[in-house]
Amino acid sequence: MSSVLHFYVRPSGHESAASGHTQRKLQGKLPELQSLKTELCYNVNWTAESLPSTEEMKKLMWLFGCPLLLDDVAQESWLISGSSDLLLEVGPRLNFSTPASTNIVSVCQAAGLGTVDRVEITRRYLLSFTHPPSAEMETIALATLHDRMTEQHFPCPIQSFSLGRIPTPLDGPINILAEGRPALERANQELGLALDSWDLDFYTKRFQELQRNPSIVEAFDLAQSNSEHSRHWFFKGQLHLDGQELAQSLFESIMSTQASSNPNNVLKFCDNSSAIQGREVQFLRPEDPTQPSCFRQQQGLRHVVFTAETHNFPTGVAPFCGATTGTGGRIRDVQCTGRGAHVVAGTAGYCFGNLHIPGYSLPWEDLSFQYPRNLARPLKIAIEASNGASDYGNKFGEPVLAGFARSLGLQLPDGQRREWIKPIMFSGGIGSMEAEHVSKEPPEPGMDVVKVGGLLLRHNLSGRFESRWATVRVGPGPALMLRGMEGAVLPVWSAHGEGYMAFSSPELQAQIEAKGLAPLHWADDDGNPTEQYPLNPNGSPGGVAGVCSPDGRHLALMPHPERAVRPWQWAWRPPPFDTLTTSPWLQLFINARNWTQEGGC
Repeated sequence: MSSVLHFYVRPSGHESAASGHTQRKLQGKLPELQSLKTELCYNVNWTAESLPSTEEMKKLMWLFGCPLLLDDVAQESWLISGSSDLLLEVGPRLNFSTPASTNIVSVCQAAGLGTVDRVEITRRYLLSFTHPPSAEMETIALATLHDRMTEQHFPCPIQSFSLGRIPTPLDGPINILAEGRPALERANQELGLALDSWDLDFYTKRFQELQRNPSIVEAFDLAQSNSEHSRHWFFKGQLHLDGQELAQSLFESIMSTQASSNPNNVLKFCDNSSAIQGREVQFLRPEDPTQPSCFRQQQGLRHVVFTAETHNFPTGVAPFCGATTGTGGRIRDVQCTGRGAHVVAGTAGYCFGNLHIPGYSLPWEDLSFQYPRNLARPLKIAIEASNGASDYGNKFGEPVLAGFARSLGLQLPDGQRREWIKPIMFSGGIGSMEAEHVSKEPPEPGMDVVKVGGLLLRHNLSGRFESRWATVRVGPGPALMLRGMEGAVLPVWSAHGEGYMAFSSPELQAQIEAKGLAPLHWADDDGNPTEQYPLNPNGSPGGVAGVCSPDGRHLALMPHPERAVRPWQWAWRPPPFDTLTTSPWLQLFINARNWTQEGGC
């Protein structure tokens, strides 16, 4: 039976300066705040049946403390609250293991503390006020002191890391033939498919006609591929108003505007993008795009590409991440225009509600307006969404050159409220493409139709993000990048929240393994494939950690060998590694280099 030990650490150095910044931030919202004290708490999951010995306790105290201070760690809190104080503790949500925990556990194991398997750090704040704080003041303080999307408030010290439940994968077919629509309704709720009543009726009838049950993979596929987001069955569908069919669909009514616009379109309503007539320009092009080669100046006709999309609700929930994925999806659309286009520059636009900038109140900003708890406040959206859009574009060499920002929130004379509560995050991108790449090649008889995508990787069986130093076994198979590594048992990093290999059926998994198309398996201490957690961090069936294509050219793996090549990257090393300056994982990258030099790609 494991127990959670608590080690409280007083701040020092830059941590004290950070406390001053936090106090000033809080006083902007809580002027009654007089002082702020902080400490960290290391919550250690101790798996041994008995408590740590005196020697083990000394090691733990030394590990969590500052080497220059001998009395900054204690097993009792340094913070003592009074009647006018508010003691708050916040930290990471317990449904995922943080990277910090992984690193600390590795250090503990290297120090001989093998019974430590998780360490999460929480922050504790003692806020002193001029009078006893109210519940509203506590709510304001908590909102300022933690990120509600990735962190949580701990009303009392952590007593267990167990969530009380382990998600059980819903494997096997959805039994529509035996249970009818209720089976699909249950899967809809458990898997979050977001199928409406019409969808449920349609798919139930369809699979009853086919006389078979859908698999979990098919259910996910149908929910995505046949959604309005992908197929626009409503936007392109026939519309009836008062019993009369309208002459045009919504999509056709928009496309009809092209009849009165400039006739310079090269692409319109195509490939999630558009292009207008360009001109002859000088540009650089590699001599051989299939391998590293010299760039040569060429002249040719290049068209101007523009595409745009909005990513509103995700930006409202998590402004930085929502804006990055909105920008990333739009960059992908630019690159996929025709048979390939190049990204040039980005634009961005934001519409949000009243900002309520501290120290800059505006007369129309009504403090009584309420906002949904699941959405960020407008000021946070304005700052973080802009940062996210620029950050993602910068990583792809795409600067944001232009855009707009609008803030609106007011009450009309008739009492109606008008405000962008759910924000608008608009991402647009300019690109260029060669004239010869405007149209995709038509399919020819005999070509295979391949469905790219579909569910393969699900949330880890633990329900958490897993960042661990684990072990994998390399088996035989056609994977080109694993040549000469068969039989090796190697430590490697895993860092995934969705690494559970979900096969559509046990028969498919057996076929894949029989053909050597699952060349990597999570391994136990004896080097054998395992499903045991945490040796298998993702919980994948059969311990599968990687799969490859039959020709060996494509390798998809959960571990991160690029993070395990040099000794300083290793959390610990087995005895055979003591004299190594690089790990055997280097061979994987040597194989990749040799393959490209041979012209294999």
